[in-house]
Amino acid sequence: MKCYKCGMPATTFVTTTINGNTTQQYLCDECYRQQQHEFYFHSRQPQPKVKEVVCPQCNTKQSEFLKTGFLGCPNCYKAFEGAIDKLLPKIQGSTTHVPRKHMGVVEEESRTEKLKRLNLQLYKAKMAMDYEQADKIFKQIKELDPK
Repeated sequence: MKCYKCGMPATTFVTTTINGNTTQQYLCDECYRQQQHEFYFHSRQPQPKVKEVVCPQCNTKQSEFLKTGFLGCPNCYKAFEGAIDKLLPKIQGSTTHVPRKHMGVVEEESRTEKLKRLNLQLYKAKMAMDYEQADKIFKQIKELDPK
């Protein structure tokens, strides 16, 4: 076989599909390298220019916020809403608020919360027919709420 472009002995068979059009060619090493080089640089589309978002209140640019992490005013939250929504999961791991007690800071449990927790444990112990555990939990409830 001969090279499709220059007529030299072909070493490579190339099948190319662009926008649904398929072409098949035999190419020599040199023409194959040229085609790969041309394909790479012609297939790269220039990135569209993105309009700079600016806060209407304080004129802070979104690019400045992304560099520094500082907002200029409370209106920046609304102006840069999309960027902030993308940035928060990277910084905090989530976009939802997680109270401190769930992040490892242990706050002392109130009496009411303890009673709720113990009553739930008592119910589960009774449902599992674990009467010894249920008796222990019942005694704890009586200590907290001696009615």
